[in-house]
Amino acid sequence: MRNKFYNLLLLCFSLILLACESNSNELKLAESKVDDFYNFEKAGNYRSIDLLMSYQFYQVTPYNKFVNFLKVKKEVMGNFKSKKLIASKITKITNSNNRILLDYEVWYVKKKTVERFIFEIDDNDYRILNYVIE
Repeated sequence: MRNKFYNLLLLCFSLILLACESNSNELKLAESKVDDFYNFEKAGNYRSIDLLMSYQFYQVTPYNKFVNFLKVKKEVMGNFKSKKLIASKITKITNSNNRILLDYEVWYVKKKTVERFIFEIDDNDYRILNYVIE
């Protein structure tokens, strides 16, 4: 009986480790997409940013308005300098895709902001569902 208990405990621990590793990989993937977002934005490469955005994002914000927003943001805040991840969360949604939330402190030449990215799987890849500047 004791061996069965230890085997069950070991199995549960292994499953927890696998889930943590999977979550870590998902977070790293989303963080790399945020890196791409800022690199493309800094270069003015809005077409490449477009590939990071989900179809649902553009249901709310048309492409031309989003590009205009990014251009105005650069005028008001100046060039991107650096960022620091301050919060991350993976939300499991029943009968849907996981969502990843990443909050960053972001420094520009003229201002410091907090910026939030929400990712969801779209076309078998994590894409930005929502982007908010506080």
